[in-house]
Amino acid sequence: MAYRWNTPAAGWLEDETSGRFLPEAACATPAMRARAGDIAALLGGVRPRGCACAPVYPDGFAFCPHCGEALERGGAAPRDWFGAAGDPFLPRHVPQGLSVTSLPLAAALEARAGPARPDLTLPAPPNAGSVYLSGHFGYPVPRLLALAPARGVVQYWDPSLCAWQILLGAAADCDLSFSRSAYAWLPAWNPDPGEAGIVPAADGLWRLHVDLVAETWSARRVLAAPLASAPGALAQACACIADGGRTLWTAASDWSEAETHPLDVPEAGWSRPFAWEGRLAWLHCAGMLSWRPGAAPVWNPWPAGWTPSLGLAGPTPSRDGRQWLLGHDAGGYAFVDLGDPAAAPRHVDGARPGCAGFLFRRGHEVKGDPWEREHVEDQDADAALVLPLLRVWHADRAQAGGLALRLHRYLGRAEEALDGRVIARASFEWIGRTNAVLDEIARLRRPQDCGVFVHDAHLWLHHPDWNVLRGWRVGALA
Repeated sequence: MAYRWNTPAAGWLEDETSGRFLPEAACATPAMRARAGDIAALLGGVRPRGCACAPVYPDGFAFCPHCGEALERGGAAPRDWFGAAGDPFLPRHVPQGLSVTSLPLAAALEARAGPARPDLTLPAPPNAGSVYLSGHFGYPVPRLLALAPARGVVQYWDPSLCAWQILLGAAADCDLSFSRSAYAWLPAWNPDPGEAGIVPAADGLWRLHVDLVAETWSARRVLAAPLASAPGALAQACACIADGGRTLWTAASDWSEAETHPLDVPEAGWSRPFAWEGRLAWLHCAGMLSWRPGAAPVWNPWPAGWTPSLGLAGPTPSRDGRQWLLGHDAGGYAFVDLGDPAAAPRHVDGARPGCAGFLFRRGHEVKGDPWEREHVEDQDADAALVLPLLRVWHADRAQAGGLALRLHRYLGRAEEALDGRVIARASFEWIGRTNAVLDEIARLRRPQDCGVFVHDAHLWLHHPDWNVLRGWRVGALA
């Protein structure tokens, strides 16, 4: 016989012989019983601090009912990772939507003294090319999701079984696949239990919910229209390109007051949107679309003969606050002012991969305006190409720091490194006040597909071709 405890979150069963507690939901099937520890954590189970009467207690318990020992209370919740594009803690002058984060990674990475190898690995999810999101989703503990845009599959890392689980869709008519443009989703900042955020699909925008106890997902339609781009958000508004490039759909941040604006722009091939000086902007190889709340969208084609290097570089600021984009024309590489795309480009002497002020010329960092000469510290770095992955922003640091791939002994054009050729040797590095090599990578193909995210006090590096995720301990980041 078992005693039943009803708590605000769930029902719990207490074994009268052993005194152990088990969530009632974990008793439904043998498979759920195998992951009882994960289910208990998701339902708010409390861990004991000193007593050994039971390994976990129901949510709301402050003292052990057997011995009266105080139970462990949760500390400060770690920051959610919604991708570098979803960081509300960045200051207003740093555009949202670029590869920039405010998580304090520098202190942990610059203090590393160990060998250049991961501290931990995880198996890659079954579906390659996934987008990772680490968050609470309305649960008491953070969990990791991986959404595969090509197939619309939602995957969940089960820490109790140490395995990926494919969540089953509750609605057969909902297809979350999206491949027309670069992928991005909008997180739920104050989520209800199980609410993950707004995700794009081929036929519209959906509000995604995940039930991590039952391992299912459901979605509610927000916008029914063929999407041409991923959605973007400002503090008080959101928007996306729909109807095959014929409409810009806009709404308030709570998805009310929806409006449409007529457009005549390409139906696919858009970059991930970024928020810039109170407006949203999408980049395309043919031009830039920008929208400011309360105004009509503006389409600006690029200067004649100039094409952007979207796979290589993103918007980056100059010292006077303007944003610039790298591209090339008959005269070579040149930057275009995104505030005035019709102005004459500023030519430079070579490719400068990066964005958000974290730029490199070959193996040397550019520490000023994006067209200034590189800062040479090591002449041997001329025979390398650095591709930045993530800039880490710190208010107390005047100079940028971040994570990058260094392609050793690479002397070809920067774009040629992205076209599928095999890079014999590359290294994954932290570049800041003190540089640290985190890993050595052999035979890397398509380095632009590498991505980073933060989960469970670790920094993770992933690539669609790898069968493991590589992690480095960075501690609890507030």
